[in-house]
Amino acid sequence: MQTRSLEPGDEINCETCSQRSTTVIHRNWLECEGCGCQIQEYDTSQQDRVALDEYGSMSGRGPSTKRGKRIRGSVIRGSDATNNNKAKWNRLSRIDNSIGGFRPSVSKEEAARLIRTHGATNPHVDRSLELLDMGWPDGSQITSSEFARENPIWKFAHPHGVGASAAVCLHLSAVELGFDSKFTDWVSHCIIDDPNAQSYAFRALKCMRKILFNQGSDKARNISTAESIFQRASLGETEYGEIMTDIWDSWQRIDSLGANISNHPRQVLAALCHLMADRSSIKIRKGIIMERFNVGRSYQGWVKYCEDLL
Repeated sequence: MQTRSLEPGDEINCETCSQRSTTVIHRNWLECEGCGCQIQEYDTSQQDRVALDEYGSMSGRGPSTKRGKRIRGSVIRGSDATNNNKAKWNRLSRIDNSIGGFRPSVSKEEAARLIRTHGATNPHVDRSLELLDMGWPDGSQITSSEFARENPIWKFAHPHGVGASAAVCLHLSAVELGFDSKFTDWVSHCIIDDPNAQSYAFRALKCMRKILFNQGSDKARNISTAESIFQRASLGETEYGEIMTDIWDSWQRIDSLGANISNHPRQVLAALCHLMADRSSIKIRKGIIMERFNVGRSYQGWVKYCEDLL
């Protein structure tokens, strides 16, 4: 691409991404910082050579680094840029991991700001920030899992990685603390003006669950989710108070069958309320059911499913 000899930090007009960019070193190659395209080989032997002083001691540039700490500005765990996708993720990982010192990246700090803004309580915010560190490790976290370092939660939600990461952590921490949490509500708070926001966020949620599973610390159990949703519905304030026991017993019976309801507790509980009301000759008020369980009309598609299982 380029004929002249380049140095790190030189400005170039990249012929691949057609952007004005600068050169960076990665695996003995000079690459475009914008797209990760390899421009030319770069011999680092001379630059990295360390000389001995007059007393036979090594001398070099920059402060020393303690064992177990990442060298400032280094690039770790980048994948080889053998195709366009790998080059893109390689570049994004370098941007996130190459922040000077040991502070989080600007993007991660923005995710933390969203968590502090939308968190319901101080414990909710604190736990959400802990989950953010687990799912989006930075250079200071030398005990983070290899899976999380290779697959941080923001990666699969790009270009909405910041908002999706915040929404995921707010939702999982709320479930863990026993709040009635609807994931789509957190997404709407953290990702604005994108009709596909939910799709990006669900990818991040799936990734975070894998991270928690690999660390053996996934406390967001679906049974606690169902309990919190059922309690928050406060059916005792409505004409459906007399069938509350029937609804919960039916949930436990279906759940014990191994049916696929654990991922849809809100819709299934609403459907059971509809079904139990019909069996008890109580007027079915769909508006009240949707409001109490915070669902749409789609819950009605689960009524026949529940009826067949019971």
